[in-house]
Amino acid sequence: MRRSRRRSPRPRGEHAEVGYKALAPLDRWILARRPVVLAVGTLVALAGIALLPKLRFDFDPMHLRSPRAESVATLLDLAKDPRTAPDTIDVLAPSVDAAVHLGERLEKLPVVDHVLTLASFVPEDQDEKLALIGDAAMLLEPTLAPASTKPPPTDAETVAAMMHAVQSLDEARAANAQLPFAKAASRLAMALRALAGAPEATRERARSLLIPPLQTTLAQLRSALSAEPVALATLPDALRRDWVTSDGRARIEVYPKGDVSGNIALRRFVDAVLTVARTKADGIVMPAARGARRVRRPEVLIIVHQLLGGLPWCQSAPDRGYGPYPARPPARRSACLRVGRRKPPSLLVDEPRC
Repeated sequence: MRRSRRRSPRPRGEHAEVGYKALAPLDRWILARRPVVLAVGTLVALAGIALLPKLRFDFDPMHLRSPRAESVATLLDLAKDPRTAPDTIDVLAPSVDAAVHLGERLEKLPVVDHVLTLASFVPEDQDEKLALIGDAAMLLEPTLAPASTKPPPTDAETVAAMMHAVQSLDEARAANAQLPFAKAASRLAMALRALAGAPEATRERARSLLIPPLQTTLAQLRSALSAEPVALATLPDALRRDWVTSDGRARIEVYPKGDVSGNIALRRFVDAVLTVARTKADGIVMPAARGARRVRRPEVLIIVHQLLGGLPWCQSAPDRGYGPYPARPPARRSACLRVGRRKPPSLLVDEPRC
């Protein structure tokens, strides 16, 4: 025995007519001139489709932000320096030797400033440089690594040294009052005089802020003066992992010449690098420049679908009337123009019902 299905009651109609009564004359004007409206809509859609091959878009999200913002202004300043330019291209070569040869070809391009590979971290003319470093180490070693050191000074000795420095600065300022050095000497003497007259805890805090960084700098200088010959085999493993894969392929980082924050300059840089590296590399990574290409086919289909969806004959008729017009029967639907067998992905919120 079949159970009877209870139909849900139909929703009640609107209390008032849907739409704007003031626009009813406009609706009547459009319906009276339907052929003209269809022709104009068709011409606009066809003109938009004809212009699709020339369509360009700004892919850089940084152009959406104000260049007056401090963070954006800093990034733009960094982009002007080839050493810190963010818009670089990574090229993957089959080996380190192939990366060196390909890097030499890329550096000859007028739009390329310089190229980095793993071999870039091996200095050139090492014998001459090591000789100069050895001479500097011989002169500075007694100062950087003395045979004996004095014990740390007491607070009284520190205050006496500060006052002696203040006296020396005042004498130098008086003897060179016309030089820019005089103002800097005056400010430093004033700061040292105030620190010498402050409590001991203040001087201890200043020592903890100033002396440890100085000790770190001196340690780095001592390490730099003990340099040794460098080769590809002696480079640290952490550095090699950044530039060479486990199967031996090597990375090349290409830096642009000049400011390429604009789309035209960036596209010119990308095209030039692709011309040289497309046939010699195993892969090319362009995280910042990938969007400089034309609009791709799926995006073109989306735009075509939106343009055709806006044509007058592709709009579905309403099921209920609005304004002064009666309701249309539910069985009557307007025909919709389809493009291809598959419907391309749409960005429309309200798609035409077909």
